[in-house]
Amino acid sequence: MTDANSRSDEYMETELQDRSLIQAIRTGDEGAFQQVVEAHYAALCGFANTYTRSDDLAEEVVQDVLLAVWERRTQLQISGSLKSYLYGAVRNKALNVIRRVKVETQITSQLTTDEWPIGLGRAKGSELDRMVTAEVWEAVRNAIEDMPEKRRAVFLLRWDHGMSYAEIASTMETSVSAVERQLSRALQGLRAAIAGV
Repeated sequence: MTDANSRSDEYMETELQDRSLIQAIRTGDEGAFQQVVEAHYAALCGFANTYTRSDDLAEEVVQDVLLAVWERRTQLQISGSLKSYLYGAVRNKALNVIRRVKVETQITSQLTTDEWPIGLGRAKGSELDRMVTAEVWEAVRNAIEDMPEKRRAVFLLRWDHGMSYAEIASTMETSVSAVERQLSRALQGLRAAIAGV
């Protein structure tokens, strides 16, 4: 029972320290922010590296997250622990960076391998293929923009930010089943938009 009480006391102490640091950061206390950076930077870089597999990208991710915390300090709303918040933000940012790098790699690959003159009979990379792809992406973009606000937010949290259903439910202050319904309807709308192309 002593171990449980000890852990509970440590948790309470950490939570109080977190609240104090968050409040100090909100008011522009650079020393408090520096304390957070020094306490978490190396571990966050290691964590980001498990996603990015690159030290440089991992540091970019962590720096972006910490910069965003500082720039948005007056609106900073953290309900759980500061550590959990930072790890969640780094995870989401790392997933976004991975997606961006993957898309950039695909585009670069297509430009270097698919730049064939029109009429050489190569289906992939042909002018027609590029036009169809552009039309599909345009239909997808329009369908996303036309979604009701809540559905669009749920969709973007899932696909742009890589959040789980539970994380989205927590962020949107709704139930997991409501998130599932919104995502299902969003995907139906996208399928219909693509079918029309």
